[in-house]
Amino acid sequence: MNKSSDHDTLVLLFIGGVVLMALASSGAFALFSEMGRSWMLEHQILVTDSVLVPVGGGAGLDLLRVVLIAACVLLALVAGVAVARSRKQKQEASRR
Repeated sequence: MNKSSDHDTLVLLFIGGVVLMALASSGAFALFSEMGRSWMLEHQILVTDSVLVPVGGGAGLDLLRVVLIAACVLLALVAGVAVARSRKQKQEASRR
């Protein structure tokens, strides 16, 4: 790799980390504020019956929502590994 692409990658990682932290903090604030919790209940992101993972105020995630979140995390992990392996194979092929 050259210095320019290394610098670009570093900048993208930094910006991605900042954006991820901003999204996570705003999501946590919305989750623990009364207005955010009521919005999530209204849009059926959180439920009040058969709560498996309580979040607060009698609301939380049921089994279906936990499974969906786990599937999304697993899908992101598999996609990340696939991209990393593909890039590694391309780098090895270009060296030959």
